[in-house]
Order: sequence, then C-alpha cells, then structure tokens
Amino acid sequence: MTKTEIKRLQVKQVINHLTQEWDLINIERDAQYLLFELNYNGYAFEGSIDTRGYNVFLADSMTLLGNGWSEDRLLKVEMAKGLEDELQRAVQFASVVTEI
Repeated sequence: MTKTEIKRLQVKQVINHLTQEWDLINIERDAQYLLFELNYNGYAFEGSIDTRGYNVFLADSMTLLGNGWSEDRLLKVEMAKGLEDELQRAVQFASVVTEI
C-alpha cells in the first residue's frame, strides 16, 4: 500500500468507528479537518479532527474566563473536556490500520 492509500484507510476507519460508537452526525471534510456534530447527555457539541495527527477538538472545551457563567454552561464545558479526551482515545485506537 502507498502512503496515500494507508492515510485514506485510516480516515475511513476513524469515521466508521466514531459514527458507530459515538453517533457522530453531519460529518464534513474541510481540507485536513473532519468537522462533526455530536449529541451527548442532552447537549449538542461541534468538533473537528485533524487528520494529520488525529487531534480532536470540541468548541465547547475552551476554558471560560471571568464570572457570570451559568451553571449549565459551566457543566457543558466540563463535559466537553472529558468528552474530548474520550474521543481522542477512540480516534487514536481507530487510526491504527488493520486492513493491509
């Protein structure tokens, strides 16, 4: 297999694994990024996966500065941080090419 074929297979495996295990929706490709949406525990999250290093990012995982944030918003941020870590482990597992 060429490097390009291996990379395509890795991306396909990651997408298949995450859609089966995490029910990702609205997956789109934007250059080297896979953009997706995910519903989890009553919250909607938007995220991306960089297909170069398979790094996962959820928009809601950013630290909130200042005071005045609602308890619901703070809970969503904490949930996003943990979910981001879980998705990162799942992506690393799924990116190992098993079909050669």
